[in-house]
Amino acid sequence: MVKKLHEPTVYEEVDLESDIEEQLPKLRALIRRATVFPSFAHSDHEVSERIIAALRAADFNVIGDSAYVFSDSALPRIDKTIGEAARHGFSLALISRAYLSGGFTKRELEIAIEKGRIYRSNVVPVVIEPDLALPAGIEALRPIILLPDQFEEGLPKLIAELKKRDME
Repeated sequence: MVKKLHEPTVYEEVDLESDIEEQLPKLRALIRRATVFPSFAHSDHEVSERIIAALRAADFNVIGDSAYVFSDSALPRIDKTIGEAARHGFSLALISRAYLSGGFTKRELEIAIEKGRIYRSNVVPVVIEPDLALPAGIEALRPIILLPDQFEEGLPKLIAELKKRDME
């Protein structure tokens, strides 16, 4: 089956003649680029759906349930899902005023950062609202700016950044 590749495409050279153990790190790095857990405030659902649709169109495996009922009983399931994203890709935090003031979104971000340390993965903050004062912890994570009025040109840039972002 031939599948159209979305630009930019990330390539890794794998030498099938050499020892497979030497090639595994390259393959793991490619596989880990494939999964994304989007974390967003409920009030940002419309924006998040546009981003999620673009990620899926670019062949990312978007995990998590946008219909989570955010409660303490949901935290184990969210923790497990974020852990899967940390092992196989990214946690994408869609940063807005509502996100920064929400209790559960803050908890998701804390879990993502904790899991990211364990699995050496990326937490990628995406700023979706203008004129935000970002906490130092988020600023240190190299946020990507994607404002709603810049979606047409910004979404391809976000996809490109995720495909090339260093996984170690």
